[in-house]
Amino acid sequence: MRWLGVSLLALLASPALPDAAARGGNYRGPNGAVPPNLREPADPAPPPPPPPSTPPPQPPVPARRAPFPAPPGTRRATTDFSAWPFWYHHNRELYERRPAAALTFARTSKLCSTTILPALVEACDRKKHGSETLAATALLALGRSARDDTHVSLLLTAFADREQRKTSNAAAIALGMLRRTDPAQQFSPAMLDAVRNQLYLTVKNDAIPGRLRALAALSIGVLGDQPTTGASMAKATTARLFALLSISHRYPDVPSALMHAASLQPPASWSAAQREQLRAVIKNHVLLPGVRAANADAHAALALGRVGTSEDLPALAATFADDQAPFRNVRRSAAIALGTLAERLGSADRKQVTAVLLAALSGVRDATTRKLLTMSLARAAAADARAAGAVTDLTRDLGTLLRADAVDPSSGTRSYAALGLGVIGRALSEKPSAETGQWRNASALKLRGVLADTTRDAPTRGACALGLGLLGASGEGATLLSVVTNAKLPMTLRAPAARALGLLGSASDQELQGLEAPLLAAGTSGRLVQDAAAALGMLDARDRVVTILGTLRTVRYPATRGAATLAVGNLAYRASVDTLLALLTEAKAELPAREAACAALGLMADPEPRPSLSRVTCHANWRTSADVFRAFADLL
Repeated sequence: MRWLGVSLLALLASPALPDAAARGGNYRGPNGAVPPNLREPADPAPPPPPPPSTPPPQPPVPARRAPFPAPPGTRRATTDFSAWPFWYHHNRELYERRPAAALTFARTSKLCSTTILPALVEACDRKKHGSETLAATALLALGRSARDDTHVSLLLTAFADREQRKTSNAAAIALGMLRRTDPAQQFSPAMLDAVRNQLYLTVKNDAIPGRLRALAALSIGVLGDQPTTGASMAKATTARLFALLSISHRYPDVPSALMHAASLQPPASWSAAQREQLRAVIKNHVLLPGVRAANADAHAALALGRVGTSEDLPALAATFADDQAPFRNVRRSAAIALGTLAERLGSADRKQVTAVLLAALSGVRDATTRKLLTMSLARAAAADARAAGAVTDLTRDLGTLLRADAVDPSSGTRSYAALGLGVIGRALSEKPSAETGQWRNASALKLRGVLADTTRDAPTRGACALGLGLLGASGEGATLLSVVTNAKLPMTLRAPAARALGLLGSASDQELQGLEAPLLAAGTSGRLVQDAAAALGMLDARDRVVTILGTLRTVRYPATRGAATLAVGNLAYRASVDTLLALLTEAKAELPAREAACAALGLMADPEPRPSLSRVTCHANWRTSADVFRAFADLL
């Protein structure tokens, strides 16, 4: 029996918890307190309301949750935080490709410098068009597409305007977007030093609003030491960020953001003493005596996953020994961190991480933690397959485990197991062979069976559809198309099938027409529209761009507009530039449509193969209730 045998048997014998259903919504970050209908089974019940004759008591200050009300005009998120669509929304940039033609357009087309960027600069001027929301959108678009120092100066000016909080916050994030992976696209050292200096001054000024200071800290983390690459310079940045953690900050999210920013620096820039401090935070559940920090222990666990070594594995494993409710978020962060650590370590250490994951999965009761552990197992197997370029013992054993879990109707992690099979299969597709093909075909067979089983719930079948797309399984296009075009099926199934078609990487004309149909039909669900538009963008369907542009004008929901925007930006079709410019500058056009056009133009001119800020949003614990991270996701 292989080394995983005992652990696998224990895991299969463990009790399963019911899977949380995806209830739609726009999958934005959690808004503070959990609504009663989404409260986890282990959460304490809210106290009953006082009798009308007595004055209402003052609510206690929450120890580990910072309320963050939804901005005016937005819908409250209704998705369970542990449901698989919520996870995929925040991690999709790892798996959804940007067509090579779009990147070429952004880096070589003169339209970017002569037409698109001047339009974005003008849109940043709130006084001209009277909308702070449009100006904030333009600042974010300019940050991702900026070309010269005048653009950076404009962002710094908006960042310094404390009277306009929305544009100032957007500018703080946009400054982090100035990171460029290609040295030819990077800004001068002098300009980036000026940007970092302003960000550091903001973080240290306790008189400045706390959210802006925390956003500035995250931008420092994303920028790092660009354009310098020396190990000594990276150590200096890590040390500088780490030193700010010892200062008492009035706003408790600032230390959490600083810790996250430091964890984005190269692991080699961290000293053993600094990692020891992270382990102490996890153990003692406080950052430093007298220093307030929101969810410091949970963020320290995430940081260890990004910068730790095999020496830090015992500290992460110890978080699962105590299954008490007050420290659920620490365990959830540790579950995510173990997957990140497994991706960075060698094969032998990866087996140790996997053993810890399996042991935790067999003993932890919290439903959200179990789902995150399942995904980390998939990430570990995918890393092993990618490193070896073949099916390994680890990939083979975990594949067997996840297939059994995905088809088990009583398993509470079945949807995550289905996605996990797709994540592993995507790694195997990088170096195809007969053995990798057999592994992917065996997984596709299981996922296809659940997808076709009408007795299963729609969210689980939707996860299997998306798993097929991640697998890149050849010949699955017709199966997915039949789901997308079946009007009798629920949107929680049709929408993931549409996105899965885009993930396949290629499609027939019939399949493209099936994706285009929801954008043309009146009254189509916003979720189906957004996933179909995203799929067309991934498939480089440039002849369908007019249809997607029409969606920008007619659809009002933010998530739907955002998906259509991403599709247009991914397509980078020259003929769409004039249409987007006309929509952006049309005074009679509705503001949401103008914002979408602005964001689309920024995407078209973005020279990065993947957004730099995905380093913040991917593999994050969105239940840590840190206000700054929700604000960060909302602005994006």
